[in-house]
Amino acid sequence: MDRVIAKKKFKLTAWQYLVIVIACGLMYGFFFNSGGKSLKVASERLRIAEVIDGKFQEFVSVTGSVLPIETFFVGAEEGGRIEEIFVEDGSFLKQGDPILRLANTSLQLNFMNRESQILDQINNLRNSKVAMENQSLVLKDQWVSSEYNIKIQGKEFKRMEVLFAEDLISQKDFDDVSDRLIYLKANRDVLIEKLASDKKLREMQEGQLNSSMEMLQRSLDYIENSLKNLIVKAPADGQLSALRAELGLNISPGATIGQIDDLSSFKIRANVDEFYVSRVQLGQKASLEIGNHSYVLIVKKIFPEVSNGNFIVELFFEKDIPANIRRGQSISLRLELGASTDARLLTRGRFYQSTGGQWVYKLNKEGNTAYKVDIQIGRQNPSYFEIKSGLEAGDRIIVSGYDHFNNSDELNLE
Repeated sequence: MDRVIAKKKFKLTAWQYLVIVIACGLMYGFFFNSGGKSLKVASERLRIAEVIDGKFQEFVSVTGSVLPIETFFVGAEEGGRIEEIFVEDGSFLKQGDPILRLANTSLQLNFMNRESQILDQINNLRNSKVAMENQSLVLKDQWVSSEYNIKIQGKEFKRMEVLFAEDLISQKDFDDVSDRLIYLKANRDVLIEKLASDKKLREMQEGQLNSSMEMLQRSLDYIENSLKNLIVKAPADGQLSALRAELGLNISPGATIGQIDDLSSFKIRANVDEFYVSRVQLGQKASLEIGNHSYVLIVKKIFPEVSNGNFIVELFFEKDIPANIRRGQSISLRLELGASTDARLLTRGRFYQSTGGQWVYKLNKEGNTAYKVDIQIGRQNPSYFEIKSGLEAGDRIIVSGYDHFNNSDELNLE
C-alpha cells in the first residue's frame, strides 16, 4: 500500500533574506532614481538663463602686452671705450640727441693717416686738371696766333698779287708770299684738329678725374663720419630704455646698448592658442574694454611659429587709444573670428560639461518644474552658445551644472 509523503516547506536562510533585501533596494534605486523619477531641487542653488535672439560674434579671449608702436635699437657703429654718458635711462630724446661718447685712439690715428693720403691724391688730381686746362689754353693761343698770321699774310698776298699783275715783282717773290699763306692755312687746320681732339680728351679725362675726386671725397667723408660715430645719437624721437652703459666699458662695433621707444602710440602683442592659427588673418578686429569705453584694434602682424601651444599676433589701435595704458601692461582682448550674425543665444554654463550640449533642463511657464529637452548647439564663444534647434526665444534654461540631478527626467523646483 502506497504511503503518503509529506511535502517539505521551503525555508529561507538569513543570507538569502539579505540578498533579497539588497536586490530589492537596487531595483528600487534603478526604477526610482533613474530618468524616470522626479527630483526635488532648491531653486536658489540654480543658475537660470533666458534664451534670446541677438547678434552672435564668434571670438576668443586673449591676453596681450602693451608695447610702443615702434622700437628703435641704439647701436654703436664704431667700437670704443665709453668716455662720457650724456643722458640717463628713461630720458625722452629727440632724433640726433647725443647719448654717449666713445674713445678710440686707433680710429683717430687711422683717420689722420688716411686723411693725409686722400688729400694728397685729391691735390694730384687737381694738378692734373690744371695741367689739362693749361694745355688747352696753349692750343687756343696758337690758334689765335695762326688766325692773326693768316689775316696779315692774306693782306700781303693781295698786295703782291696786284704788283705781280703789273710786273712790278718777280715770280719768286709772289710765290714766296703765296706759299707762306698756304702753309699758315694748313697749320691752322692742324690746330683746329688738335683743338677738337684735345676737347674730347679733356672731357673724358675730366670725367675720370671728377669721378676719382668724388670717390676720394666720399672716402674722406666716410672716415670723418667714423669719428662722428664715436658719439652715439638717438635714431628717433622717443624714450630711452634698456640703456647698458657704464663709464670705461668697452663697446664692440655694432653692439646694441639700448633702445628708443616711440610712445606716440601703442600696439598690443598677444598670445593666441594654436587651435586658432588657421582662423586668424590680417585685418581681423579685436575689442578692448577699459572703464566705460570700447576700443577697436586691427591685426597687423601674425607670427605663425608656434611655441608652448601659442602663436603671436600684433594688433594696432584703429582710432582712439586709451589714455591710461602703459608699456608692459597686460590687456584682455576679444579677438573676433568671424562676422557678427543673427542667432539664437543661450548663456554658457556648466551644464555643457554634463550633457555635452545635447540636452538641457527647460523650465515650464510657471517656473516650478524643469524637464529634459534635446537641443543642437552650433558655434560658441566665451559668453554664449548658438542654439541651432530645440529652443525658442524666451525659454528659461538651467545653465548651472547637472552632476547632482542623477539624470532625472523632471526637476521640481522648491
